[in-house]
Amino acid sequence: MVRAILGGRKTQTRRVITPQPPDGLHETFAWFAPEIPATEKAPEGFWYRDGTGLRFHARSPFGAPGSHLWVREAIRFVGATPMGDLSEYEADGTLTKADGWPWQRARLASIHCPRGLSRITLEITAVRVERVQAITEADARAEGVEREAWLEDITDEDGSLNAECGYFPPRSHVAGYARLWDALNTQRGYGWDVNPWVWVLEFRPIS
Repeated sequence: MVRAILGGRKTQTRRVITPQPPDGLHETFAWFAPEIPATEKAPEGFWYRDGTGLRFHARSPFGAPGSHLWVREAIRFVGATPMGDLSEYEADGTLTKADGWPWQRARLASIHCPRGLSRITLEITAVRVERVQAITEADARAEGVEREAWLEDITDEDGSLNAECGYFPPRSHVAGYARLWDALNTQRGYGWDVNPWVWVLEFRPIS
């Protein structure tokens, strides 16, 4: 995904809304509750109100359009040289701006990347809320994934590959994104089949 950002292929990201909205929400959220007069200051965030009076308010923890995000990356130790210890970003091998290697490990996972070693800053250009399965082919492509086939379409009921079907479904970016989504979120209880509500962030790199 870091390489996709650097290459300009990734301009969107999706994150699970926690806690999830209550059951009964069937439409996308509006930026402000429609019943709040324009002359009054509305709380920042997304609101929804259906015909039964059910309401839900959520404020994006990632910020609004214009907010900045910084990207964490995995960093690995290259080795000691006459110039000092060298380290590089694992995504593409670019040397980091670290003056040395202060960690007692050969690799620093992205989750532990300090702010000072982040080389990518993103500006949020749009925020919306939707179900993860509402993603379109164009949006899935903007997530930076490769096209894949829907594996369940080419397997028998017992899950084994059906080599005699003679048909392999068209590959799609949505299928590729569904696989990535499951790899990151199934164990957390938010798999693709659960179809959770998500924050959709569109962004552009500014550094």
